[in-house]
Amino acid sequence: YMAAVIGAAEAFKHLLTINFGWTEGVPVRDLAFSLLDYGVDGDAHAGPAINDLSLDGVAIAGCGAGGTAVLYTLGSFPTVTGEIVLVEPGSFKVSNLNRYLLSDYAEVHAGSSKLESARGFLNRVAPGLEIEAFSEEWNKVPPRHWDLVVSTVDTPHARWDVQRSLPRTILDGGVLGTL
Repeated sequence: YMAAVIGAAEAFKHLLTINFGWTEGVPVRDLAFSLLDYGVDGDAHAGPAINDLSLDGVAIAGCGAGGTAVLYTLGSFPTVTGEIVLVEPGSFKVSNLNRYLLSDYAEVHAGSSKLESARGFLNRVAPGLEIEAFSEEWNKVPPRHWDLVVSTVDTPHARWDVQRSLPRTILDGGVLGTL
């Protein structure tokens, strides 16, 4: 996935050069990068092979661009089991078509539910995963002990609601301004 991000950045640099004569960028020639130990080139290590992944006490707050990136990554494991909670009150917006990894043109233009799209994806690629889904704001979800919440919500109030639920760990991937 990191390779895809670097590849997209390289394509963007190439387009800036062609369309605007941009010369400040330095294109990547050969690169090895490890997200496991942040090693580069000869110091990059692939890390352990993980074939089976079991989840418990995990919630994804937000199934938009950030949340679907997390779910897409989870779906890449050969076997994902356990339980996951998905929380997403919203529907797709045409203005964000390029950001939704798990949907298609028709779903986005129909204003379909982000939650149902995410649930459908996981049902297809991770049939051993039990999914509990809430189509409401995080603060309306029945309280419980969370080991991990991946928060990809976009508003400060929604992020504060996640924090107030006192999960053991929060991975915050939502953005809106700098707050």
